[in-house]
Amino acid sequence: MKVRFRQFTSGWWPMGPPELMPAKTLRRMTGVHQTKVHTLRSRPGSSLLYALNAHSLFRFADARFQGVGTECFRNGALVKSGLNGNRLSFMRMAPTVGKRDYLFVAGGGSLFKVDDAGAVTNWGIVAPTTDPTAADNGAGTMAAGTYKYRITFKNSVTGHRSNANPTGVSVTIAASRQVQLTVIPTSSDAQVDQREVWRTLVGGTVYFLLATIADNASTTYNDNTADASVGSTELPTDNAPPNAAYNVTVGPHYGRAFWTAINLTGQKGRVVYSPVSRPESDQGFIDISNDDDPTQTAVIWNGSVWVWTEGKLYQIIGTTEPFTWREVQGAPGTTNPETVCVTPYGILYQSHDGLYLFNGAVARLLGFDAVGLLFRGETLEGVASMLGTAHAYARGEYLLSDNVSTIAINPGDGTWRNVGIACNALYYEDDTGKLIASINNKTVLFEEIGQVTDDGTAISFEIETPAVVTDVKKPGLTQRIYVEANTASQWLTPTLYVDGVAFALPQFRTSSRETVEFPKLVSGRVMSIRLVGSLTAQIEIYGIEIDLDIGVEAITPVPVLGSKEG
Repeated sequence: MKVRFRQFTSGWWPMGPPELMPAKTLRRMTGVHQTKVHTLRSRPGSSLLYALNAHSLFRFADARFQGVGTECFRNGALVKSGLNGNRLSFMRMAPTVGKRDYLFVAGGGSLFKVDDAGAVTNWGIVAPTTDPTAADNGAGTMAAGTYKYRITFKNSVTGHRSNANPTGVSVTIAASRQVQLTVIPTSSDAQVDQREVWRTLVGGTVYFLLATIADNASTTYNDNTADASVGSTELPTDNAPPNAAYNVTVGPHYGRAFWTAINLTGQKGRVVYSPVSRPESDQGFIDISNDDDPTQTAVIWNGSVWVWTEGKLYQIIGTTEPFTWREVQGAPGTTNPETVCVTPYGILYQSHDGLYLFNGAVARLLGFDAVGLLFRGETLEGVASMLGTAHAYARGEYLLSDNVSTIAINPGDGTWRNVGIACNALYYEDDTGKLIASINNKTVLFEEIGQVTDDGTAISFEIETPAVVTDVKKPGLTQRIYVEANTASQWLTPTLYVDGVAFALPQFRTSSRETVEFPKLVSGRVMSIRLVGSLTAQIEIYGIEIDLDIGVEAITPVPVLGSKEG
């Protein structure tokens, strides 16, 4: 009988008995092209962007950002140092209404923002810690009575201001006098280029914007403004900067930034949010859990903020305060926050027992029949158990890596492939259609059409057919193996597996589409063919066939033949 394997569109299937795999699947499938065209092509390679081993990747304002150790780079140039080395969380949003977007970065132990030209400043402005002094300054136009003053710092470029100094400074004057403020605090934050003076009306308690000092150096101000000329803008009190221990940020959601993964005792189950259109301010919070089940990450999808703790998934409900939340029944949490990914099919993430797809109502295991044991601590066909640390959704696939292996699933048809290389970080650029990855201690354009190596490193290629199994009382005898391929002059090493024993076949290569024949007499019950190569050119496999006689006695295998070159 002749056993043919000529279509390979159902993906990688390393689980279960090799003889019971679905049609068109492969037992091993490393380094194979993402696009399915019935034949089997090796995947494209990668081209170098930066010699940086990135753990975090993002794109903003036509620039590429790389988190590398304790530093952050923009287009390969250092823009921020002194971070803690953890993976970074990125959000793009306008700092105030009418301003251009900034890139806000959390997760590195120091919150910062980057403008579209690459300038880095702190995320938020710390309030003055000292108070000015106020005293009668001679004849003026102010009414008799008591006035109070406070000071805020401001960034005129972003429009953001700090909270005010700790206490209001009082002064009492007679009629037709004026007030002088001295020792007005200055800021050590380079983004502060203005100070604002706030004052009550005579005898009042509400502070209104009195004046703006257009520098960060002057320490005196003379106030000779009658109450009728004081502006109507009231002093805000909710401009405290977010805490550096807020590790994950998402937004904007109805104009607000949200933070999770908070590394503060008593706040680990908390979700914090900003005021509307002021992401540099910490306004309020809701406790959806506690320190025993801390929040891990969050995404914005389908009009809601979705938050994962270690054990559960929650939906934040509402468009403004007071926010509430609900637990999504039946949806498990995650301890692998770097696997949570929004896709056109829903949200994909790795939980404790497998890869889940959440569609807004229910979460179900995805692709478990093929590779599920990888997520439950077992090794399958050369791939060790996986705890994902990087992901991307790109070109119809969800890619997941643990910096040892990278696998990919097409959520539309549930087919898997083993990409065949470790990725420390992954990011898909929607505006360019490029997939960026950190591999081999470099940041690269990954699986880039036309590239035949990973920046000079050969691409590992390995496939293995499902097994052919004969009746328990009728062993089979292999007579010939055929491989039809164009290996582009690349050497492939074929191996015949019979009842778990490997029988080497001679290496071969072809320069065009050609069928290569291997005589091999081996008897047994369970048989498959494996092809392995280290490639510097793209190859294509058209088919693999085995000539098999059924019901023969066991014989001694013939000697291994020499190499064959097509």
